[in-house]
Amino acid sequence: GAASRSTFKNLNPVLSILDDGPVLDERAFACAKAFSAYYGCSLGEAIETFLPAALRQDKPSLSCAIASASVKEDSALNTSVALVHDQTRHKRWPFVIERIQKVIDDGKRAIVLVPEVSFIKETVSILTKALSCPVVIFDKKLTPAKELEQWEQIRKGEFTVVIGTRSAVFAPVPDLGLIVVDEEENSAYKQEQSPHYHAHEVAQMRAGIEQCQLIFVSSLPSAELWEKARRYKWEQITFQEDNPGDIQVIDMDNYNPRKTSILSFPLQSSIQKTLEAKGSVILFMNRLGFSTQTHCQQCGLVLKCQRCNVHLTYLYSKKIMVCRHCNFKMDLPKICPECQGSYLRSVGTGVEKLESDVARLYPHARVHCYDRQSTVFPEQADIIITTQAIFRQHERWTASLVAILNFDNQLYHADFRSGHKAFSLLVHLNQLTQKKLIIQTRMADNYCIQAIKSRNFNKFYREELKSRKSLDLPPYKNLVAIGLRGKDESSVFEQCQALYDRLEESKPSGVVISDPHPDVNPKLRDKYRFTIVLKGKSVKNMLV
Repeated sequence: GAASRSTFKNLNPVLSILDDGPVLDERAFACAKAFSAYYGCSLGEAIETFLPAALRQDKPSLSCAIASASVKEDSALNTSVALVHDQTRHKRWPFVIERIQKVIDDGKRAIVLVPEVSFIKETVSILTKALSCPVVIFDKKLTPAKELEQWEQIRKGEFTVVIGTRSAVFAPVPDLGLIVVDEEENSAYKQEQSPHYHAHEVAQMRAGIEQCQLIFVSSLPSAELWEKARRYKWEQITFQEDNPGDIQVIDMDNYNPRKTSILSFPLQSSIQKTLEAKGSVILFMNRLGFSTQTHCQQCGLVLKCQRCNVHLTYLYSKKIMVCRHCNFKMDLPKICPECQGSYLRSVGTGVEKLESDVARLYPHARVHCYDRQSTVFPEQADIIITTQAIFRQHERWTASLVAILNFDNQLYHADFRSGHKAFSLLVHLNQLTQKKLIIQTRMADNYCIQAIKSRNFNKFYREELKSRKSLDLPPYKNLVAIGLRGKDESSVFEQCQALYDRLEESKPSGVVISDPHPDVNPKLRDKYRFTIVLKGKSVKNMLV
């Protein structure tokens, strides 16, 4: 019963009770505790991620009515987990639908996660055609009132299947029998704002606590998950290509793009043959704009974003300079801002420049650009010049010939996952290919290229995991990044150094701490950024 006296003085009266019962049930609360412990945020922050905006604003008191629960770090390892490696993108659905139907037949419900909003339409269409049950899109962009209404409907069990992006992993689905994570390797599953989390880690926590099935689906599973599946003997299913096209690797050391074109002679010849046969062409280049650097030939000044300190890209179609990180825009100056010289020169090839080159080489072809700013897909084009935006097309347009023009750029990122991301790009481009995939590179011996040529996925994972192990990187060690940012560069660095000294003094055994170093984006939106990275076997040990 309630106590008649309290040890606290000056208590405020209770004016009203926000909820008749607990807003989070025991399992959701246990998952919030596991989330808090793994990601190093407060329990309050963890609880808020499980709640719709309307309830977060009211700050309901939750803890009194909910029993505590202890959850192991690898709680999902005792549940039924399947890893589906679908090299085609379409063979996965009959398998996934069969598993969802079994769950429904058992009187339970399912959550299906997709990486980006552009995937939802296709997923809803596929599932509603195959399943005769109520399906809902878990939409965080609703007004707070509408979001709360939908959240309540899901919690009452009015929907059998919930589909959404990463935040749908928190949907209050009762009698949860299955979580499906589609294209699990996609970086969009990572939440970059506080509290930071990765949806497939939260899915594993939730599956362990709810004792439900978990299916990861991917065209190229992440190296971490691939190794986990091997170590814990998860069910593994592979769907291979039926009619694979040819793959041609062109060594760009034999060609000088400055004297000829970024399109090598063999690629130009292949494009010509494809057009003559009434085929279509996709040219992939992950660079926006017309030129990627503008400098003064008299004083050497390079035009950069003042907020992010990166080269401004010139968009010929809009006649403006833009920053690829923030929304900064400016007109192309007629004279140099530094020396008032009139010899400003733009260099580097973006998709707009490529479009003009291709139109000149193939004057009778219908040539179109498709990037993230495009609103309509150019279905009637003979040659489509595109960026990563092509993968957001839910119809997944294919072409007779697909070529990646600057593959090596994919490997030059300061990211230990760059090898996996580069190979994943090749796999996804291969899915768009009907007859031939061409890769232009100066690194023809790279293991990613060798693995895609032989279609040997095991070879890729062997090389990737060997490299990760030698450098003590995930999945063999865990990383924790601590980022500091501020407007005064020297002050941020001093604070970062002071924090590093404190961490070094108190670090547990087995934890390695890197010196403070500039972030991958050293300056972003007027703030200087420095990072310290902790490396260790146990997440719990590093968060002490």
